[in-house]
Amino acid sequence: MQPDHKLLDIRCGMGRTAIAFTPYLKSNSTYHGFDPVKKGIDWCKRGIGADFSNFHFTYVDLFNDLYKSKGGDAAMFKFPYSDNQFNVCFTFSVFTHMAISEIQNYLNEMYRVSHKDACCLSTFFLYNSHNETYISTRSGFSFPIAHDGYRLMHADVTAGNIAIQEDVLRSMISTAGFREIEIIDGFWKDERYTGDKLEYQDIVIFKK
Repeated sequence: MQPDHKLLDIRCGMGRTAIAFTPYLKSNSTYHGFDPVKKGIDWCKRGIGADFSNFHFTYVDLFNDLYKSKGGDAAMFKFPYSDNQFNVCFTFSVFTHMAISEIQNYLNEMYRVSHKDACCLSTFFLYNSHNETYISTRSGFSFPIAHDGYRLMHADVTAGNIAIQEDVLRSMISTAGFREIEIIDGFWKDERYTGDKLEYQDIVIFKK
């Protein structure tokens, strides 16, 4: 990521990441963030957007069965940006709270709006055949509800907390068109914390 790059912050929330970029990005760069929670977007526009003209925030009216009872279908949503626009697209703790069909659509859209050699980063809860039993049966933070290629924390909240099988996610990312995929494991699924991993969620980097 370079100071003159064009960035897309997917589900930017209250601007936590945007604030961190304000001293780094040059005036000829652009930051765009969107979110379905209007309160956060309004705050970002009044605060960050007012002070930095190259930072732009967009409210999108989308449904989520965890926190928003009305709005459009995220599985059909088209990002409000042109093709091949961004050097970097990223999401933090977004795909952990979306349905599989919605995630696939967002991956497709990330591919569309990112230009050649773009790099994308997202966080997930991922599992494989070695740790599936543990993450589905342990006490506390677990995913007991099994589906084809993914597991849910609660049967009646399809976009609440979701864990995805690693090979399924790799296939979804490849289906979107990305060519390079790197997974950096987080410590959320470890039976004990050893201190060798810095992040809780799993980080996935994929390139166009």
